[in-house]
Amino acid sequence: MKYVKSGLSLILAVLLMFGTLGVISYAADGETDEVPISSEVTVKLVNGEKEVTVGYKEAKSFEFKAENLPDGAEVHVFLNGEDLRADTYLSVPDPTENYTVQAKVIDKDGKVIASSDLIKVTVKNGILDQIMDFFSSGFGTIGDAIADIFGAIFMRIWIFVHDIIPE
Repeated sequence: MKYVKSGLSLILAVLLMFGTLGVISYAADGETDEVPISSEVTVKLVNGEKEVTVGYKEAKSFEFKAENLPDGAEVHVFLNGEDLRADTYLSVPDPTENYTVQAKVIDKDGKVIASSDLIKVTVKNGILDQIMDFFSSGFGTIGDAIADIFGAIFMRIWIFVHDIIPE
């Protein structure tokens, strides 16, 4: 029996060393209790990329997912570095300037224990984008048509000017 216990101890030690044993089982009364060895807290963007481009005043939504949250910890969403609230969802309705979005896991003591990647959002806010938004939002369907016409005219002028001016 002595060799069986030593052999089992050796096998468990080898499995632990190579990281293949996910839990330690121990019980004095013969029953097994599972205790996690390591549970890294993470928070990630559900869908999307680290760098995004949106139109002028184009709404954009972000959803985050956290894993292995300890008791009392919360996910907070940040816009341009400012903690907005405890939530996993953030919507930016009418952006006119570039902005950043991030989620952080904050424990019950107020300490940040995990952060998502910083998402950089570029807002197309050139003069043409603003003119098209003005006509689109101000005049409904007719405004959309006017914005499309102005967009096509400005695009043709742009192409014409770049074709006649040598680089």
